[in-house]
Amino acid sequence: MKKTLSLLLALMMSISCITIGFSANAQTPGAVSITLNGTMYGGIVKEAVDYLNAQRDNYGISELELDANLTAIAEKRAAEIMLYTDTVNDNRPDGSSIKTLIPNYEVTEDTLFAKLYGTTANDLKSKLYSLENKGSAFNSIGIGVFEYGGIVTYYAVVSTKVASSAPTLSTRAYSAVVDVAVSNISKSAIAYTSMNGGKYEALSTEAIFNGYYTTKITLPNDQLNYECSDSSKYKIKDYNGYIKKNGEFTIYSKLKDGTAICSDTRTFDVFNKVKPTLKSVKSAKKKKMTVKWTSNITDIEGFEIQYSTNKKFKKNNKKVVVKGKKKRTRTISKLKRKKVYYVRVRGYVNQGNGEKAYTNWSATKKVKVK
Repeated sequence: MKKTLSLLLALMMSISCITIGFSANAQTPGAVSITLNGTMYGGIVKEAVDYLNAQRDNYGISELELDANLTAIAEKRAAEIMLYTDTVNDNRPDGSSIKTLIPNYEVTEDTLFAKLYGTTANDLKSKLYSLENKGSAFNSIGIGVFEYGGIVTYYAVVSTKVASSAPTLSTRAYSAVVDVAVSNISKSAIAYTSMNGGKYEALSTEAIFNGYYTTKITLPNDQLNYECSDSSKYKIKDYNGYIKKNGEFTIYSKLKDGTAICSDTRTFDVFNKVKPTLKSVKSAKKKKMTVKWTSNITDIEGFEIQYSTNKKFKKNNKKVVVKGKKKRTRTISKLKRKKVYYVRVRGYVNQGNGEKAYTNWSATKKVKVK
């Protein structure tokens, strides 16, 4: 009994991974923009600040007024520290100084930020205790409490300036765009999602940042480029990868400005070893030849016949595509009389998006055309 071979089986052996994604456009060179769609718990802030001021009164220290500008800054920072926290210099995720967000606010106290373990006013009160008995020169405060992916972070910033206007505080949906420097990614990897029954792969890049949120985030592909060290083995087109032949190659994930994120070296040694058998090539009529072949490749979708007057197929090559897995013969016409033609055949599978995966070529046969 003949062994049944499968081109698709070999192709599918290399496919894995599932990912999710966000979308935004990076504004900072060397940084990727991540959109975090979460919840801002502004509704608990006033109660927590009222409690803080009651404690400050007990110590004879001036009360802190909520300021709209500081609140907007704190809310943005509460989202930023999800992805990157700097406990030494308090720099932002893109590498810039916190001073780029707090100009002319005369902030003399170190900002407060960390995780919260709930979303009530009591949870926030317990984090503001360091402001209860110090900072007599402070007059205004801004606080942000942000929840994303089940993680809650808070950020508080105080100023010696008098509050200019009170914020409108509410618990609401909050969408934050955070630019994160690639250098602040702690782990990254290229992921491959099986598509079209395993005939090609959708590429994506997963990253874990140096912040409070430690789950993998899929970077927006519209900010990335993927490159392969050998496109003859693995072709990349429109964020998809198509396996073409065996061997080792490296795939690179980069930002549009060329900043490298990560790479992945892969090796295939089970792909396209199958091939059809060229049975005969005969010329019974002028300027024509008939090609016959056999194949036991179960999932083949068609065949490609290549013929040339060059023995090594280095030039003068022509091809005929024969659609359908059951076809086993084709007559080719309009050939040159008395010429010797070299012929070979291979099978193919439609990978999708105009791409094909091929078997190896059959052995070559020659014929002199009448």
